[in-house]
Amino acid sequence: MPLIKTAFKPLLASTLIAIVTVLLSTTSHAQQEWTDLFSGEDLNGWTQKNGSAKYTIEEGGVICGTTEDGSPNSFLCTDKSYGNFVLTFEVKVDNRLNSGVQIRSQTAELKNGKTEGFGRVNGPQVEIEASGANGAEAGYVYGEASGGWMTPEDQRKPHKTFRDGEWNSYKVIAYGPRIQTFINGESIGDITDHEKFNSHPSGFIGLQVHGIGKGQGPFQVRWRNLRIKDLDQGIQHSFIGVGKAMGIVQFGEDNEVEWQSKMPASDAWVLENGNILAAVYPHKKFPKGAVAEINRETKEIVWSYEGQQKEISTVQQIADNEYLVAELGNRPRAIVINRAGEVLREMDFKCQVKNKHMQTRMLRILPNGNYIAPHLLDFAVKEYNPESGEVVNTFATDDRGRDKKDWPFTAIRLENGNTLIGCTPTAIE
Repeated sequence: MPLIKTAFKPLLASTLIAIVTVLLSTTSHAQQEWTDLFSGEDLNGWTQKNGSAKYTIEEGGVICGTTEDGSPNSFLCTDKSYGNFVLTFEVKVDNRLNSGVQIRSQTAELKNGKTEGFGRVNGPQVEIEASGANGAEAGYVYGEASGGWMTPEDQRKPHKTFRDGEWNSYKVIAYGPRIQTFINGESIGDITDHEKFNSHPSGFIGLQVHGIGKGQGPFQVRWRNLRIKDLDQGIQHSFIGVGKAMGIVQFGEDNEVEWQSKMPASDAWVLENGNILAAVYPHKKFPKGAVAEINRETKEIVWSYEGQQKEISTVQQIADNEYLVAELGNRPRAIVINRAGEVLREMDFKCQVKNKHMQTRMLRILPNGNYIAPHLLDFAVKEYNPESGEVVNTFATDDRGRDKKDWPFTAIRLENGNTLIGCTPTAIE
């Protein structure tokens, strides 16, 4: 099979892993731009739906919502609909008032023969609520008139990230069925709801003034700096970058840092529980490298497997209690371990042994169950049968001559059956 290659300019060794990760995991953000949802002068582009709360403009580009005695929930809604986006705003709310911001929302059909006005606003709502003495649920996602809480109960833990009586910054990332929320720079929620995405894939943004009973209030909620980046203009991806110097850095779909650790690593994944699974470079704590699961909140290591040879270069979780690991040394091998540290299966690599660090990177399991391993100084990507250890396919990368140093670093099996290989560093004129 002919090998088609794209050449890149030389890269520093210290940035090698991070750059390769970025190249394989991202697309350009240049075409996405931030848009102000509120001009600061008038409410053109907004329409009030439901309720009789008052929305006014205050100095400094502030929208103020004031409760109306006995009114149900009120919503000031954008005339434009949004599907995939990053939304940021600042909010300040009276401690006794519950509020929220609707996303991807819609109105129900009018009932009882009505032909004017709007039906019930419904859809995902990002909660706005004062923390109080015991913490509250600000930032979690509620299905307004559409099924109740979307954030699962076991994730809906009261917190005090919302600062009572002050301006609080929110960020909401909605892409496909996934919704992420942040308050004052802290991650609050990260949910995936396919059912709600099917019913509410896009819709308006709405500023809620919660209804109150007669004789209560008036209470107020204020918003400012409402901005949105429409991600439907182009594909977005979150990604994780790793390196010996940079540690582990996770970037969100808005290209901003979501999480980072100084742990030197050569491979990393975000697990379903939000923790980070990493192949850790040899250093003081792990002189022969390690596999480590890092708690996302505390950044403490909750589980680890220490290397037995020179270095561990990659790790991939392949089952609930099984991890595929590349172990480098005098006997370079692929091993499958469990959380008890037991080696369940092993297979020797067929590669050079002089330079341990350059034996292999980005070992992965393929859909057919075989392993694919780039062997840098062998100038070859090899596909192995893990049962027999036999090489069933080889992709050479030295057709330009080994002086070009086309070292294979990553290999991905594409849906069409071809294999995409990242070679680096590569020199071009």
